[in-house]
Amino acid sequence: FFAKVADTIGFDRIALLHLNNTHGQAGSCLDRHALLDKGSIELEALQAFVLHPKMMHIPIIMELPPVAPEQEAEHLRLVREWHGTL
Repeated sequence: FFAKVADTIGFDRIALLHLNNTHGQAGSCLDRHALLDKGSIELEALQAFVLHPKMMHIPIIMELPPVAPEQEAEHLRLVREWHGTL
């Protein structure tokens, strides 16, 4: 993935990351968001993606399914912990 980005659009053109997990499998064309730790993408894979050296400096928008504000705050804390910003 990272090689394809580098060869096509380039990392310097990525202004924002859209972080979410999904209930669907790759190629399912489903747009059903899941909590970061409850979807079909392993939490460790999401973490590795946002912590990749080429991605770490890019701001993130996190999209979750409808949840209570406390649960949303938990996920925000989790991603901030990945970046060491807590």
